[in-house]
Amino acid sequence: MQNLGPPGTGFDASGSPRGFRRIGGPLTCPGRVQRSTHELPGDTVANIKSQIKRNRQNEKRRVRNKSVKSELRTRTKSALAHADDETSVATAMKHIDKAAANGVIHKNAAARRKSRLMKALSRKRG
Repeated sequence: MQNLGPPGTGFDASGSPRGFRRIGGPLTCPGRVQRSTHELPGDTVANIKSQIKRNRQNEKRRVRNKSVKSELRTRTKSALAHADDETSVATAMKHIDKAAANGVIHKNAAARRKSRLMKALSRKRG
């Protein structure tokens, strides 16, 4: 086998770890099937009517939950950036509670996020 890249690095000439290759983007392992993270609308495997409907519902929920989780991260970062501003902290807490109430995140996950946020804020404030 040809030794590509500097010795001992474990990388080949393309910058990919040995045994992996780049195919138009992310690293892929030879012999493995590349799967997308989500199915495209209309590209369903199911032929049962109820399962087709369930797939449609799941896709709608996934997109909705994705935006809510993104908003949670944004509000949390904003609260950490403006630690002295009580309104940004209150907004972050409110969004975490609403996400838990709507079932986007588990109630224990919401409690953990709020706890970690308050702990980080208290460290920042001194």
